[in-house]
Amino acid sequence: FNQPIADTFDQVDLACDAGEMALARQAYEKLSRLWSIQDIYGRRIGLIALQGLDLTESAKRYLRSIYETETPERRPRALLEKLRQLRQWYSQGQPMLRDLIEVYPQPLPQVDQFFPDWIKLLAGETISDADAWLREAVRMMAGEKGIAQLARSEGARRPYFYLEWITDLKKSGTPEDVLEAAREALRAIPQNLVVRAEIADHLAAAALELSERDVMLDAMWESFSNLPSVDRLLDLWDYTTPPARSQAMCRAVTVLRRFPLELKQTSTGTGEYASADDQRRTAKVTKALLAHALLLSGNLEEARQLAGGEVVLGWSGSNNPQGVVVTFFMVLLSGCPPDQLPPHLQVQWKWA
Repeated sequence: FNQPIADTFDQVDLACDAGEMALARQAYEKLSRLWSIQDIYGRRIGLIALQGLDLTESAKRYLRSIYETETPERRPRALLEKLRQLRQWYSQGQPMLRDLIEVYPQPLPQVDQFFPDWIKLLAGETISDADAWLREAVRMMAGEKGIAQLARSEGARRPYFYLEWITDLKKSGTPEDVLEAAREALRAIPQNLVVRAEIADHLAAAALELSERDVMLDAMWESFSNLPSVDRLLDLWDYTTPPARSQAMCRAVTVLRRFPLELKQTSTGTGEYASADDQRRTAKVTKALLAHALLLSGNLEEARQLAGGEVVLGWSGSNNPQGVVVTFFMVLLSGCPPDQLPPHLQVQWKWA
């Protein structure tokens, strides 16, 4: 079925390009139903199998056809529903309003009425994607000033407005501006949210530029405490003076023990996704990350016990601590520095 489907998409795209918006919309809607058809064995037409077909471009045209065929009153709600549904048509990223604006050179009709209605609708939505679309609309309507105003009025409830404002300041402002805005954001945003780590990263970078080492280290701890990762752990190691490193890594272990552990790798299926823009998203910690902190803190016996409790099958998985712990002990027992390991162990150490 794949080639006829691809050919039909090409025809519908051409109809949309020719201005036959009502016909194109009806055809896109019928084509979108194909993904729900399956046989008695559960086999279905896969988006990946449609070779040579750029579904992202078709999705942009589909969105434009909805905009141009809906009544002004119904238009914002219809677009919101379809933006959520069309994520699976995108090879990467997510559908945005700019897609249907930029797909054709002709300006959107009745845009002066649409934008206020669109912003009002999104402001009342609680779904995570709505926040990204709201920021996009505010930026189109009011630019950086609009983002800054909404960050200060809505930032506690919609913290990604703060992140967007700080990102703007990093491009157009000074390190002092970034530092003050990041501090303001961290005072306003609730604890234990992933977005606090992203804001703290900007704070640390600004403090480094301003040579404020204590502020930078505090920001690094704030970042690690909200979104722990190996990279953030190693930043703390690098920027802590050697006499205090062991104590810092012990503190990192204490931080990591507060988080729930990821028991297995998580994956998403068609239509199921975890939005990076989720306002209330919190972090989880893998046992492998905890193992890194234990090894760096010198708690070798605890690291051995952590790894010893895991099953051997799948020990090389990124969540399983056995890969790094077993390899670490092999290197330790070899008595060789990392740059002088035997070839087989050197490959294993580099991987781990």
